[in-house]
Amino acid sequence: MKRNAILFSKVVFTILLLTSLSLESKAKFKRHNDFKYMIKDGKKILTKYIGNKKRVNLRKDAFWNDLYEITDNSFIKNLKIEFISIPNSVEKISSHAFYDCKNLRKVILPENLRYIGSAAFGNCSSLKLKKLPNKIEFIGEYAFWNCKNNRISELPHKLSFANYSCFTSNNKLKNLTIGSNIKAIKTLSFEKNEALKTIIFKEGCKIIGFNAFIGCKNLKKIVFPNSLLWIKYQAFYNCESLEEVNLPKSIKLIDPEAFGKCSNLKIVNCFMLNPPDIKRFEIVFPKNIVLHIKKSKNSEIKKRYINKGWNKYKIVEDL
Repeated sequence: MKRNAILFSKVVFTILLLTSLSLESKAKFKRHNDFKYMIKDGKKILTKYIGNKKRVNLRKDAFWNDLYEITDNSFIKNLKIEFISIPNSVEKISSHAFYDCKNLRKVILPENLRYIGSAAFGNCSSLKLKKLPNKIEFIGEYAFWNCKNNRISELPHKLSFANYSCFTSNNKLKNLTIGSNIKAIKTLSFEKNEALKTIIFKEGCKIIGFNAFIGCKNLKKIVFPNSLLWIKYQAFYNCESLEEVNLPKSIKLIDPEAFGKCSNLKIVNCFMLNPPDIKRFEIVFPKNIVLHIKKSKNSEIKKRYINKGWNKYKIVEDL
């Protein structure tokens, strides 16, 4: 009986504590015009837009000059908004902040922006971004998923990886430069970017992830970096406009179907002196490709390719 009483008192105390914390949290929320906001750890955070205007210019209101964050779900599914200008003080746009704002066409992003959360601009199908601020260090999963009109051509210099499906179906993106600080392109990062024609990797990237560029049907040119170590499963699957690929000498691993269903791929120039083992893979490239490898005394390099299973393709020693 005593034990039950103690347990009951603990439960009541916990409920009271949580209620107290909840009330304390609610007490922090304030309102300014069409916005709710709060001060957390001395920083001003926009928590909710409750207006119905098509154009929102936070830079014109001095009240927002010290705004630090636009938090989760602040504008989510707002079908009125078409334009927003965000003050340069903002460093963080959190998860789903503008998710499914289908009529949002133009966003003026802050110069000091460092963080874009998961699906922050996901399914903003009218959005036409041309450039991202260079100070961005993190872009979350699905951040720009299905932003069909985005034209971003270069990833921010401080970004260290392209996250899961962050630029899927950005159908106006034609030419892409991937900077030297990018170490990995993750799963589905640029899936189904059907207008993409050129990818240029600067030195630095080591891994191109599963399905990273799957379905980029108009991709014609890839410049790989000498830092590249691993091309994962179906990374360039169904990139049917690719005709020629140069694989740098740095590559240690290539997964099955890395270039599967690249129906027009005819030439693969292999600069690896010690190629990765592909004996256990049925398909890496289309069957009718020609491998061009470096000449060597007594065809020593060619023997290495044969021993690693590359003889399923035609091998020519002429590099």
